[in-house]
Order: sequence, then structure tokens, then C-alpha cells
Amino acid sequence: MYRLRLFGHVLHHFFKNRELDELYVSIAIKSFAESMATIFVPIFLYQHGFGFKDIAFFYIIAYTMLFLVMPFGMISCKRYGIKKTIFFGILFLIIYYTILNSVANGLPYGIPALIFGISGGLYWAGFHLDFTRSVDHKKEAREFSVLRIIAMVFSSIGPLVGALFIKNISYKVTFTIVSFLLIISTLPLFLSSDARISLRKINWKRIAKADRKEKAFSYFGIGFLAAASVIFWPLVMFTVLEEIVSLGAILTGISVMMIAWYYIVGEIADRFLKPTLITGVLTYSPVWISRVLFLTPFGVLINHGIAQFSGALVDVPFVKIMYAEARRSRDKGNYFLFREMFLQFGKLAGFLLVIIFNTYLVLFLLSFAASYLYLTSLKNLKLKL
Repeated sequence: MYRLRLFGHVLHHFFKNRELDELYVSIAIKSFAESMATIFVPIFLYQHGFGFKDIAFFYIIAYTMLFLVMPFGMISCKRYGIKKTIFFGILFLIIYYTILNSVANGLPYGIPALIFGISGGLYWAGFHLDFTRSVDHKKEAREFSVLRIIAMVFSSIGPLVGALFIKNISYKVTFTIVSFLLIISTLPLFLSSDARISLRKINWKRIAKADRKEKAFSYFGIGFLAAASVIFWPLVMFTVLEEIVSLGAILTGISVMMIAWYYIVGEIADRFLKPTLITGVLTYSPVWISRVLFLTPFGVLINHGIAQFSGALVDVPFVKIMYAEARRSRDKGNYFLFREMFLQFGKLAGFLLVIIFNTYLVLFLLSFAASYLYLTSLKNLKLKL
């Protein structure tokens, strides 16, 4: 019965908000495509002889470039349109996956890393502005949950499919299929007219004042956690499991279970934002200690499952805060650049720790403390909850 209600809400929403739903369809296809490969990129580098330091350098290059390019992404949204900017971002992502396999044949990894950063800077500039202008007022958490649900429905099988392709065929074929699907993901964006934004002058002073200073700490913590959870945790899972298909199966299985959970959290967070976020932090942070202590196949499974379910309690309410305050901001371009700046600072700090200590253990242990930085976003919060 609850699944029918969830499906009915999503279906009703599809016919209610065409602008947002075109973005949802694009995200659905893109999520499936990237779920086949993104999680395996650190493993690809690791299997081709790159150590933790090299992998950290790869992502330092990528995310530094992302931040440097994002202001130009904002300018592109003003000059050419939001949807065209998203398209440019996906185009560079296709180039990234097209040349990534050449790293195994001697191509310097800095080249695909730079292209990946360019892609992210353009894509996320367009995405954040598109989502902000299209989302229903006072329902940011629910709308974001629908976005996550759609992404999960279409991407849940992706890790297993990608793992099977990688094991039985090759990384090159997998990356080629991903590139083809990414081309298809751009088509829904242009079912309606594009939109341009008015943009205030972009400079460091405006960026620094575009959002609350308390949120800077939250963004830094989120970036730090992303370095640990998105890049190095899947790599650790692979080294423990020693089998890429088993990793794909675990990621797929837990993603399927998360689908209904995100919808539930979205409804709760719209009503009880602060308690949801606090509960999420208290249940999510201990997982990082557990991940260090229980590095067994069973421990990997349990830790990943708990992290995903508790992480939703953190993710959804914080995103509601972010987009609700973005809607009220008079300087949306610099608002999201503020986010991106501190987010990338957090990631770079995490990667530098890996380079300095040549291990992920310090990164994981400090992620326990970084989880609590989410709570700084609640200070001086002016939303009507």
C-alpha cells in the first residue's frame, strides 16, 4: 500500500511541474549511466597501479578545477541559458569517460581529471539554479527526496551491471556505454524552452558574504565526508571483498532498500527539520569508527547499510535548508559559489590527509568529527519551520 502511495505521488508530481520533471528524467538517465562507472573509477586507478596518494591527487586536480570553472558556469547560465550549460557539462563528462581508459595506456591522469572538473563546474552551476527556480516552495525536502528516489530507482541496478561488464568485458566498453547513455540524458532538457538568469557581479568579497558563515563549516564537513565516503570507502570495500561483482551487488541491494526510505525522510524533514538532522548526525557519525574497526566482508555490508540509512536523515534536511535559503537569496550565483568553495576546501583537506599519511585511516577517524559540522547549519537559521 505504501509503495502504491509513493508511486502515485511521483506520478502526480510528473504532470504537475513540467520544468522540474524534465530535469528529473534527465537525472534518471544520467544516474543510471554514472552508477555503472563512477563508483569504480578509484578502483580502476587502483587496479592499474596507482596508490592512495595518486588517487588523492587525481581528485584534488578534478575538484580544484570544478571550483575554478563554476563561476564561468554561472556566467554561461546568464549568457547561453541554464539548460545549455547543463548540456555543456554533460558533454565534457562524455569526453572524460571517453579518454579515461587511456590512463591505463600511459595518458597522464591529470588530463581526464581536469576534464572531469570542467564538467562538474558547468553541470552543477546549471543544476543548482534549475532546481532552485523549479522546486515547490516549502516542499524542498520532499522534492529533493523525489529527486533521490528517481535517481535511485534508475541507478540501483547500475553498480551490479557495471561490475558485470567490467569483470566479463572491460572498463573500456563500460565507459563507452556510459558515454552513450549520457548523450541520451541531455534530450529531456530541451522539451521546453531554456531560461537565463540575472547574475550579480562575481568576486571573492561577494562570494564570502553570499551565505551564513555557519554554513561554511557545514559545507567544509560535507566536502571532507565526500572525500571519505564517495572516493575512498568504495575502494576500501573492494580491497576487503576482493571481488568487484560482490561490491556491485552490495551497492545495488542497499540502494533498492533506500528508495522508500528517502520518501519517508522527505515527509518527516519538511515537518521536523531540526530533529531529523540531529538524529541523522548522531546515528551517522559512529559509523566512521565502526568502519575502521570492522573491516570484514560482513562488517562492510553492515557499515554501508547503516551509513546509507542514517545518511539520508542528514542529507535530506540539510538540502532543504540549502535550497530554501537559495530561493530567498538575492544573489543566487554567489550563493552557490559560496557552497562550492567550502565544499571543495573540505574535499581537498581530506585528500591532503591521505597524501600526508598515505592511508585512509586518519581520514575515516576524523570523519567522525566532521559529521557534527552539519549541525552548524542550524545556528541562526531563519527559515519558518
